[in-house]
Amino acid sequence: MRSYVDVLRQMGDRAIAEFESRAESLRADGLSKLAIYEYLNGRPVPLAEHQEAQRQLARLKSDKAFLQRLNDGNPQSGYALY
Repeated sequence: MRSYVDVLRQMGDRAIAEFESRAESLRADGLSKLAIYEYLNGRPVPLAEHQEAQRQLARLKSDKAFLQRLNDGNPQSGYALY
């Protein structure tokens, strides 16, 4: 039978492994170190940054070439939405 301390240690190890796995996945998707840090640490998005993202999204949605690439399954186009 495992001790309480062993169980807590195992839970911590699993949490670290999951955190590292998420970070590696985000790196593979091309996110910057800062973006990964902010995402994994739950940093709230400032209002000005949110408004700028909304403007960029509206611009992308009106770009026919972008929408065609998105519909064709271009992963970079999908990442541009986020």
